[in-house]
Amino acid sequence: MYKEQEVEVTPSQNKKGYKINKKIISALLFIAILVGGGYVLTQKSARFRSIIGVKPKTEQEAVSRYLAQLSHLMVLPVDDTPVLATVEDPEALIKQQAFFEGSQKGDVVLIFPKTSRAVLFSPKRNLILNAGPVIQNKDAPGDQKISQ
Repeated sequence: MYKEQEVEVTPSQNKKGYKINKKIISALLFIAILVGGGYVLTQKSARFRSIIGVKPKTEQEAVSRYLAQLSHLMVLPVDDTPVLATVEDPEALIKQQAFFEGSQKGDVVLIFPKTSRAVLFSPKRNLILNAGPVIQNKDAPGDQKISQ
């Protein structure tokens, strides 16, 4: 009456007959995890951004990034927003003030006005090069020089 037919079902086919390649699915899943993890790291971690050299969009973002790095190296003044300056010509600065000894182009000076403190910091080397008080010299009228 009825003839039995043998139907071979392979595990690599779904109900509609499409072949599913496990390697492709695994690769897509792996890529999605990498992209998602990278996004979280770059958005949430200031330290990670500083390591890979992502440039800050604003000066305030740069100050925040440097403060985050410095807070691991020293105790920072509380309730004192620093003014940021970048070392462009270290040789000229060293000739003017010994405070800049050991600085390189790209190092930063964070000046804390309320506490009259200055910190010379090298973000590339993650190193505090110097720190000290800010003293205003009023030798010449109208010309104020800041020394450390």
